[in-house]
Amino acid sequence: MNIFNLLFTYEGRINRGKFWLAVLAYIVISVVIVMLLFIPILGWIAAAAGYIGMLVSGVMVGIKRLHDRDKSGWWIALFVGVPMVLGAAGAWINYQLEEDVTSGSMVLSLVSFAISLWGFIELGCLRGTAGQNQYGPDPLNQAA
Repeated sequence: MNIFNLLFTYEGRINRGKFWLAVLAYIVISVVIVMLLFIPILGWIAAAAGYIGMLVSGVMVGIKRLHDRDKSGWWIALFVGVPMVLGAAGAWINYQLEEDVTSGSMVLSLVSFAISLWGFIELGCLRGTAGQNQYGPDPLNQAA
C-alpha cells in the first residue's frame, strides 16, 4: 500500500502500527501548520488547507482501522463527527447564554470525551480481526 492509498482512500484494512504512523505524521504536519500561521494571510490559507487535508486523511485512516476491526466505516461518524458537534454545541451554549451554564456544557464535554476515548481504544488499541474479513485480508499476515 503506497502512502497515498494509506492516507486518502477508505478501502481495505490497516493494522495498529500503520494507524499510529499516520497519527505521528499528523502530529508533525500539525507542528508545520502552526508555524505557517505566522505568515500573514497566505499562512492562514495554507493552514486551513492543511487541516482540511488532515481531517479527510484522518477519516480515511480511521475507516481502514474500523475495517480491520470488521466494523463499517460509518462508525467514524460517531468517533469524529459527534465529538465535533458536541464541542460546537458546548461552545455555542457558553457564548450565547449570559448565565452560568457550565453544567450543560460540562455534560456535553464529558459525553464527547467518553466517545473520543471509545474511539481511541477502538482504533488505536484493539487488535484487528484475525484472518480475512469482509473488508480484505489480515494486514498482519500479508507479505512485506
